[in-house]
Amino acid sequence: MIVDLPAAFVSQFSRDGIVEELGPNRCRLVAGSWSWPSLAATVGRFDADIEVLGPPELADAFAMLARRYARAAAGQRGGASTPGRIGPSGGSAASRQPLLPAEAAPDGLADNLGSPP
Repeated sequence: MIVDLPAAFVSQFSRDGIVEELGPNRCRLVAGSWSWPSLAATVGRFDADIEVLGPPELADAFAMLARRYARAAAGQRGGASTPGRIGPSGGSAASRQPLLPAEAAPDGLADNLGSPP
């Protein structure tokens, strides 16, 4: 995958992935996971454009997640839900910690970090 972020930033969060710098704000990420949707969701956490180089199953996983997120944005239900959960962490927005420390973000991204709405 190509991620439109600096390699130094991506490598902080890629764990076992291999990150190759392609330019000041662009890198190649080679990573694996127990499932294609899991890998797509993990890479989707980066607030950046992503280009899938392959395999087709990974592109399909991104497409499936895009459809799921589009339904969620439209307020539609499309699958199973978890009863009793308030949000991704199960707590209120006020109790959540920032997603990343601002000092870890590349220039221009610090304003996008923090607790989800």
